[in-house]
Amino acid sequence: MAKRGYNLNNSFLRNIGEGRDVLFWEDLWVGDQCLKDKFPRLYHLEEVKDAKVSDRVSWINEERLFTWHWSRIPLGRNTDDIVALQECVAGQFQRETDINKLLPQSLGIFNWRVTRRRLPVRIELDKRGIDLHTVRCPLCDEDVESIDHAIVLCKYALEV
Repeated sequence: MAKRGYNLNNSFLRNIGEGRDVLFWEDLWVGDQCLKDKFPRLYHLEEVKDAKVSDRVSWINEERLFTWHWSRIPLGRNTDDIVALQECVAGQFQRETDINKLLPQSLGIFNWRVTRRRLPVRIELDKRGIDLHTVRCPLCDEDVESIDHAIVLCKYALEV
């Protein structure tokens, strides 16, 4: 799908949980770029390059707190970058109760299955050794039925 200009990952909320398994600067969890690439001056000032999201963002009494460990006090453009970084990161967080109110559970499950390549499309079933007559899309018969094809690329999917 990336070849055709679609980035399916940007269409879904990423569930990073409490952030204990996600690297704040190095992992792709905000938008389409790692934070170290988006904010290189701040990354240069960071003392703990392998900090987890949970090391940098926490909640106390329903208030979001940012915790930084800079090698020196950020000055000048770096202060503007900190504000931009906090705004960028804050958009990724919703409390679990907020997400439950916004999304039906079935959509959350669907999102989980899509991002982990766990939808039972023909190409995935074939990879797991399930014998099928064909792996082509049963609706349009124009391409292999992959997750990308079934959700975005199939002409019938585009009509939905």
